[in-house]
Amino acid sequence: MEDEDLEYQAERSVPDVRIDFRMRNNNILRRMEENEIESVADLCRLMGLKSQGPVGNLITMKRQARNKDGTWCAAATKLASFFGCIEEDLFSETQQRQSIARGTRIFAEVASEELLRLSGSEQALLPDELFARRQLAQQISKVLNSLPPRMEYIVRLRFGLGGVEEETLEQIAARFNVSRDRIRQIEAIALRHLKHPARAHKLALFLNL
Repeated sequence: MEDEDLEYQAERSVPDVRIDFRMRNNNILRRMEENEIESVADLCRLMGLKSQGPVGNLITMKRQARNKDGTWCAAATKLASFFGCIEEDLFSETQQRQSIARGTRIFAEVASEELLRLSGSEQALLPDELFARRQLAQQISKVLNSLPPRMEYIVRLRFGLGGVEEETLEQIAARFNVSRDRIRQIEAIALRHLKHPARAHKLALFLNL
C-alpha cells in the first residue's frame, strides 16, 4: 500500500502543463499582423508566389536569409519589397547567417497553478477560460499595435494593459511633459481609432462591441 502511495505521489509531482515553443521570425509576423495577413499561404498568394517553401522556411528560420556568398536570398528580397522595407528590417544579424535545424522545438513543463500565477490570475480558471483569456489578450495586443507607438503606449498606461501599471492622466502627462488635457485628447482619439470597424472586428468574438 505504501508503494502505491509513493507511486501516486510521484505521478502527482509531474507538472501537468507542457508549453511548446516554436521559433518564428517575429519581424515578419508583426508585419503580417499589421497587414491583416493570417497565414503564410495568404502571404505567398498576395506576393504572387506559387510555392510557400522559400518564404515559409525564412519565417520558421529553417534557412538563413543570406546566401553563402553574402548576398540576400531571393525570398528575403521579395519579402522586403512586398513589405516596403529593407532586408535588414526583417532579419536580425543572427537570422541573416544562421538557420535552425528542422524539427527543433523547445518544451517547458509547468504546473497549472504556476501558469495561472504567471498570467496574473487571482482565481483558478478552467482550461477553456484560460484559453479564451489568452486569445483575448493576443487580440487586444494586435489591435493596440496598429496604433502609432506613442498613442499605443498612452493607452497601455491609461488602462494598465500589457503588464504595465495603470496611471492617471496627471501621471501620464508628467511622463510626456504635456498637459493633462492633451493626454485626455490623445486618449479620446485612440479610443475612436479602436472603435473603427477595421480594428473592432478583431475583438468582436470576445467582447460585445
